[in-house]
Amino acid sequence: MVDPDILRTVPLFEDLPDEELRWVSEISEEIVCHPGQVLIAEGETCPERNSILILLEGRLQAIRHVGKQEIVLATFEAGTFVGEISMLGGLPEPATIRTLCACRVLELKGEAGLQLFLKHPALAHTAIRVLIERVQSLESLKQQRDKMSSLGAMAAGMAHELNNPASSILRALEQARTTFNQLRELVADYYVHLDEDQQNAVNDLITRVAAPDYQTPVLDSLARSDREEEFNAWLAQQTLQEAWMMAHTFVSAGLEIADLESLAAIMDIDTLCHALTWINEVLTFLDQLTIAEQSSKRISEIVQAFKAYSYMDQTPQQDIDIHEGLDNTLLILSHRLGDSVRVIREYDHNLPRITAFGGELNQVWTNLLSNAIDAVNGNGMIWVRTAREGDQALVEIADSGPGIPSEIQPHLFEPFFTTKDVGKGIGLGLNIAHRLVTARHQGTICVLSQPGETRFQVRLPIGPPAWTP
Repeated sequence: MVDPDILRTVPLFEDLPDEELRWVSEISEEIVCHPGQVLIAEGETCPERNSILILLEGRLQAIRHVGKQEIVLATFEAGTFVGEISMLGGLPEPATIRTLCACRVLELKGEAGLQLFLKHPALAHTAIRVLIERVQSLESLKQQRDKMSSLGAMAAGMAHELNNPASSILRALEQARTTFNQLRELVADYYVHLDEDQQNAVNDLITRVAAPDYQTPVLDSLARSDREEEFNAWLAQQTLQEAWMMAHTFVSAGLEIADLESLAAIMDIDTLCHALTWINEVLTFLDQLTIAEQSSKRISEIVQAFKAYSYMDQTPQQDIDIHEGLDNTLLILSHRLGDSVRVIREYDHNLPRITAFGGELNQVWTNLLSNAIDAVNGNGMIWVRTAREGDQALVEIADSGPGIPSEIQPHLFEPFFTTKDVGKGIGLGLNIAHRLVTARHQGTICVLSQPGETRFQVRLPIGPPAWTP
């Protein structure tokens, strides 16, 4: 039995009458713990451990495992209590509680603890206040971790998306340097072998295909192969070396056999060879510059998309295009999709812009799409659909994953509820998404699931909602 005078030093019991302290002393059990001992395991629920633990001496630490990373949530000194979340709230314990040193802990079993709270509402108020504070603290931590996770996803996504155009620019510029040097070697022969009229004919041809408004024909692989074979045969007749390489360049530039025949009509074979070699190198150089230009534009578009995702340089509340937010979020998460996940967009492009907190909605889309990606596990389909339903905008995010059992669907939006393994989810992602949709935007969010498909539906008011802080 614990000395009642020791219990008097615990803030939770400091106002209890002496007889109540003696009763608490009689019904509780003192536990001596060694350093590193786990007192509460993450994910435990009330039936597994129905008691409140009060630290009499020593220090406790609350931790969570996120993947392989161990996150310290809080450190508790003597006089504090833990375990109230599962006993009073009926929720799984969100953290593991372990000792940092040798500790003395008082265990107050659930039935006795509930009786004590019923007899002394002030104690219950204190315990509930602490419970609420801890839940809010964990939610804040989850939001901060989600922001850091989003930042990490943005960084990884940007690195992934920028790699291809950046590599294309580097490759094109390296090839352009080689081509430029070849042009320098050819320029003397070009002006020696071609007279002024022939040079004008060549320049006119190059100017035409290099014009900004020139439309290069779009060919499928079979038509392109046939066209290159035709050019290759014509060029081979002119005894040109590497005719197949020229054929590829001329077809890519949109030239016709008639263009080459018009030059052949005013030149002998030797002069024509010099002219076509010059044209080939000039068009190759222009193509390499075009690749670098298009890749640079792609990089600019990616940067703009990431900027739009985070709503940089904008006030939190603005008129937003839901489709832009969804597309930007998909771009952020593209590195997680891989080649075996197919995303189908079914957008109602007549859907008007809505007044909303853009960054917060993007966090909702990030949570829902991340869950969908996890559900298909690297191979499957994800649908993103929008529609108008009266004065509401509907956003559906569905996946072809295994589905969610019907018995747990009602609990998906509860705090700390998760179907993921311990250490892989805190169980606040959907709860936060629910709060952002319902409390912040006066919308609704629900889930429809069956084997082979899970569909989250978010409905948002099209008109300006009454904002909730």
